[in-house]
Amino acid sequence: MQKRDFNIWFSNFKDSIVTYDYYVNFESVYEKVDDLKIELNILNF
Repeated sequence: MQKRDFNIWFSNFKDSIVTYDYYVNFESVYEKVDDLKIELNILNF
């Protein structure tokens, strides 16, 4: 099995103009989080 050089692999990444907003509708998340605050807090324990 051939070993890969992480630094070479990582240097080939390209910059992107995509932000997390592309993947997540934060406006919807913020609206719904109030309805789930108690349940989310219970998960912390």
